[in-house]
Amino acid sequence: MSRLSIDAEELIAALEHQGDESGCLLDLRTGEVLFHADEGLVGPDDDLEEQIAAEPDRYRVIDPLPSSIGWQVMADFVEQLPAGEARVKLTRALQHGHPFRNFKNALLGYPKLRDEWFALHKKSFILFAQEWLDDEGIEADLKTGGVEPETQ
Repeated sequence: MSRLSIDAEELIAALEHQGDESGCLLDLRTGEVLFHADEGLVGPDDDLEEQIAAEPDRYRVIDPLPSSIGWQVMADFVEQLPAGEARVKLTRALQHGHPFRNFKNALLGYPKLRDEWFALHKKSFILFAQEWLDDEGIEADLKTGGVEPETQ
């Protein structure tokens, strides 16, 4: 059996998904990440429900990572910045309510830092995605679009 090939961005989105009435599944046969909403929100997905019932071992629930992990990645990014206005504004953004939104809004004023942030975020979450696969005992290759995580 060949190794699964999984889109890294889709798996990352699933690991970051914080919906109370929806979740994500990994199809262990195809490597596809499936969004699974509560049928009260979107109506039943009979096809998917039938597939899951017929082959429950084919699908793995992707439990989201705690939001504290994403917050820590932001805090680590800010901590490595040199002293200055950007560091002060981003630190302040993390210290108030809605830190994820505030952080992204604060980055809008710093296009170069914003690009650096998104590159670091992607590298960090590719590592988290690979750790999740390893923890779940899933042998797979992540399709990353050319961005490779730094190994430690």
